[in-house]
Amino acid sequence: MDNILVAVRWQERDQMIAILQELGHSLFVVTSTVQSILVPDGTQIAFIDEDFDGRQTGWRLASKIRQTGRPIAIVMIVRRKPPKDFIPLYDATHGFPVSVEELISDIECKWRRV
Repeated sequence: MDNILVAVRWQERDQMIAILQELGHSLFVVTSTVQSILVPDGTQIAFIDEDFDGRQTGWRLASKIRQTGRPIAIVMIVRRKPPKDFIPLYDATHGFPVSVEELISDIECKWRRV
């Protein structure tokens, strides 16, 4: 199973965690920008809410992950269309709410970097 980083606002976090754990994945849950500094080795995919800990904090986390050069697939959870200059920061986007089918599709997707 995959090692997945989850940085999602508290309103959606519990449901996403329950779904991913039921599917058997190992999770690293990020609840604040301070905690997000340390992305665990072996992380393969990240589900990041664009505003998980304040306005645009998710985009900053995605940028940090990209700067490491590690092959982590990034799925951004968004409320509005991302600016064009943010395109290099993510591999896919979803609006709210994210369905179980979308999570499974993202995990199995061919665009994965790993």
